[in-house]
Amino acid sequence: MNKNIKKGCLISLLVFLTLLILAGVVILWVISQSYGLTKAPHIPLPDKFPSNATCKATLRIEPHLKNIERIIPWDELGAKLQIPGLQSIIPLVLPYEIGIWSITDMPSKSININIAVSEKRLGPIIYEVLQSESPWLNVKQIKWNPQGLEYTNRGLILLKGTLPIPQGLEETVSKEWIHPEKAVSVNISPNSKELFEITLDFHSGDIYVWTSAITSALGISLEEEKEKNQYIKLGMDIAKKLKFLYASVVPKKEDELEVNIELFATPESRGALEFFIGGLGLPFAQEYLIKNYGIKLEGKLNWDESKNALTGRLYLRNYENFLKAKLKSAIS
Repeated sequence: MNKNIKKGCLISLLVFLTLLILAGVVILWVISQSYGLTKAPHIPLPDKFPSNATCKATLRIEPHLKNIERIIPWDELGAKLQIPGLQSIIPLVLPYEIGIWSITDMPSKSININIAVSEKRLGPIIYEVLQSESPWLNVKQIKWNPQGLEYTNRGLILLKGTLPIPQGLEETVSKEWIHPEKAVSVNISPNSKELFEITLDFHSGDIYVWTSAITSALGISLEEEKEKNQYIKLGMDIAKKLKFLYASVVPKKEDELEVNIELFATPESRGALEFFIGGLGLPFAQEYLIKNYGIKLEGKLNWDESKNALTGRLYLRNYENFLKAKLKSAIS
């Protein structure tokens, strides 16, 4: 065979193989985009929190996969899904983090609720399954966006809804609940590694608005209950003195969580908070958890004069079996 012909055949073969490889890469890329097989970019949800959101919370899964895996009932989940190698697949699919924030909109008499998932893999599939099932519609007290989930780009899945605010609250809030002092603020960092963080800003009376909106959605009038029950009235009077809550949860070792709390309030509320929360509320919670669920809650809360806050470091132990049992029940 002529050398030039051989050379031409070799070049043609190389071109064909190159095109074949390129076609394979393109097909894999299209499949990956369609099904989310590759890792999506991590979108830190605290970066998405608006400055006017008065409730912000995030649950970080990626840095604490081992802790999450221990509470998953693998046998029940495997029997339900019938997927081989589930214990290897689930950690790859679990999202980076889940977040929630809310904005109180008094003019429109609604609380805007936003739930976000920073997805890692299989986002398109997760979106289609959730959109089809629409489990959020079971929470009928919230008016969810008719289109359901928002998923314009890989990495972020959003769900929005509104909770109506009862009529007549605006005047009460402006007269009795708004603190004239500068608001306290503790931000959730996008670089934080805590398992869970939450901030609640009570400075503008949102604790009263949220409580009224939730009780109203359940068919209960907070004002009527306050008149009937002196403890509710007392609790609301104390709540008027609260400014801001920051809490974080960090796994310390197996089956143990460290809970850090800072509850900022007016200086004159010190005695009432120490007595009702530190002296009554915390011991009641400790006894209730150990008696009903075998969960130990240890530690105490003290007043920090430098911050004007009730602060403390608590430890939650023996909680994993309880969470695992709840997940088993949900799967069954």
